[in-house]
Amino acid sequence: MFIEMAPNLSKNTILKGCVSSDFFCLVCETYFTSSVQCEEHISGADHKEKMHSVKYVEEFKEDFIVKIKTKYFCELCSRLLPVFARVTMHIDEPSHIKEKYVGWLKRIDNVVVAFDSLIVDDTSWQGLGDNSCAICNMEYKDEDAHKNLPTHMLNLIQSEVKFDKNKNVYRKVDDHSIHCLTCNLMIQTLDTNHFDSPQHKQMVQVASNDYKALKQENDKSDVHDSKLKNNDINAPDNDLAQQTVVDTFALNNQVSELLDSNSINTTDFIENSKIKPTYVDDNKSKEEVCDSVMDVSNAKEHVKRLHHKTILDMHKKCEQNKQMKNSTPVDDDSEQQNRTGTVLDSVDKLQSNGVNINFESQTAVSKICSMNLDFDHEAINKHKKQFKKGKKSVQFKLGDVPEKKETLVSSPVVVKPEFLKKPFEENSSKSEEVERGKDLNNAVSIPTPPHIETPPSPKIKKTKETTLEKIPAKDFIKTIVAAKYFIFKDVIINNKFCVNHFSFCFIKFLVDRVTMNCFICDKNILYTEFESHNDNQNHERAISDALVLTQCDQEFIREMRPGCFHCGYCNVFQTSWFEMEKHLKTSFHIDCKNEAFWRLQQYQPEISKNTDCKIVVDNLYTSMLTVKFL
Repeated sequence: MFIEMAPNLSKNTILKGCVSSDFFCLVCETYFTSSVQCEEHISGADHKEKMHSVKYVEEFKEDFIVKIKTKYFCELCSRLLPVFARVTMHIDEPSHIKEKYVGWLKRIDNVVVAFDSLIVDDTSWQGLGDNSCAICNMEYKDEDAHKNLPTHMLNLIQSEVKFDKNKNVYRKVDDHSIHCLTCNLMIQTLDTNHFDSPQHKQMVQVASNDYKALKQENDKSDVHDSKLKNNDINAPDNDLAQQTVVDTFALNNQVSELLDSNSINTTDFIENSKIKPTYVDDNKSKEEVCDSVMDVSNAKEHVKRLHHKTILDMHKKCEQNKQMKNSTPVDDDSEQQNRTGTVLDSVDKLQSNGVNINFESQTAVSKICSMNLDFDHEAINKHKKQFKKGKKSVQFKLGDVPEKKETLVSSPVVVKPEFLKKPFEENSSKSEEVERGKDLNNAVSIPTPPHIETPPSPKIKKTKETTLEKIPAKDFIKTIVAAKYFIFKDVIINNKFCVNHFSFCFIKFLVDRVTMNCFICDKNILYTEFESHNDNQNHERAISDALVLTQCDQEFIREMRPGCFHCGYCNVFQTSWFEMEKHLKTSFHIDCKNEAFWRLQQYQPEISKNTDCKIVVDNLYTSMLTVKFL
């Protein structure tokens, strides 16, 4: 939907013009004036046949340079280069290097990995060292406190990582210095000899070895998990159990040889590190805490790692909590279960005697006196006996009412109908009043047992149904601009709301960072399918028809489906308006909203210069094709 060239166009040697609907096929030398014509051409047999003749230039395979007749085409940058000499200059340009390595930074087990070959230490990635931060360009006293500051985290996300043609990773601190992420070292910009120094090459080798160890550990863990899923590991029989005993001694001996130099007790090592022999392989051991399988020779190295120590500490705390919970007497629990079971068995009898039983909340309420009772059969029976005893011990005669009342609640009085028909008159005689007094003595009194306190009747509050004001997005959006700021791609709506590109399209990455979920279409797609899914007419129509809530003038909230709401600032959805109201009060939402407002302020100067980028939207999904990133 945006002006950026989709990867499938570059791979098919399609150049895109300054007008969003202009395309030119370099192989077929054909001009198109619409994206529909271009897509039909790419899927055609003639184009595919000619693409077979297009080959990468041998010297520039890693840079994705192809030769088309007498010219050269860079798939990464979508640029046509006239001569070979121009290609050699282009591959050294920072813009090309950035496009080449933009996908070579990722996280594996909370560790940053570059080029699928080097581990970047977390301290180096955070830019911390010698009580100074290379990212914030300031000094600090407490490293942990500085690392958790919102300003540091924001600077970390916005900081640009750069690469050179030799796969060196660094950040630019200012005009005179850069920060080498491999060595965690500040160097001068003009010092080009650092990346060729023995110290740097040694640190590169250390980072490479750390990645190999991490990959080997993850591969073994994956193999172990797959065997568990396929039920390859069964309970050992007696012969195998005997063999396991022998293997345990063999394992102890092998580990003991590893630990002799450090004088570590072998028994403590095996027991405290949770390492046991496996039934799968005699030469492998299973690490119970991290749930991974490793060679016996790697056991010592594994338990020294921070990952294992952290998981082991968590495991010990979990075991301590279990012991504390299990320290309570078991007899009390079993006795309570027996009492609860008795209540459930006698539920019919109890309800017929005026006791209401609630299974879900496990509560009992007396229908006669409205008291909450313990969910215990013995306690309920005791309450019933007290009630009957109190009822028999009181003689309710009008003339025998004691002077000192035992309760603060008066007994209700029922007046005979004949008495109600005779209203009091102001000028009535005393004899008439006496007669009426006799009638009052004939009133029937309904006693209230002395041990019962009558609670006030609770007022029933009627929940007010919230009326939400909503209009379609195609009517709500008057102007729309797409803009970039470092790693951010944002969509600015009505020059007021700044939301992430993915959030505007109702799309979010899943945990694997490869698969994406489209909220409004309710389907998962691969990251490589994002552009094609975004251009799908059904998806675009759903975006334009989504209802925007107008009563929240500071929020960009859309209703995807009836009762299902999406927060544009946070890219999350809630299944009810009540849940969305709770979300709007969270610190997470407030932080996301403040960051979006801050980015909007950064865009304002550029937007004012590029007034031609503002677009009045008549039909949202067709006009979005002309949106340009600043």
